[in-house]
Amino acid sequence: MSRSSSHDDDTDPATGVLKNRLGITDEATLETTEAQFVAQRSHELVQDPILARSISPIGTPLTLRGSR
Repeated sequence: MSRSSSHDDDTDPATGVLKNRLGITDEATLETTEAQFVAQRSHELVQDPILARSISPIGTPLTLRGSR
């Protein structure tokens, strides 16, 4: 995460770590925390998946609203 330019407004100028809502300024801690969030959300999606209303099979042309 510290691989950024010195002019990057999205990184902490003192540490080079991506600014975040949790205020974490240590790169290793931010990486671990992000991994924990991803793991938790992945588990939630397995338990309660987001279902699409309808999906066209691959190769089926899509019909756009208003097209002929």
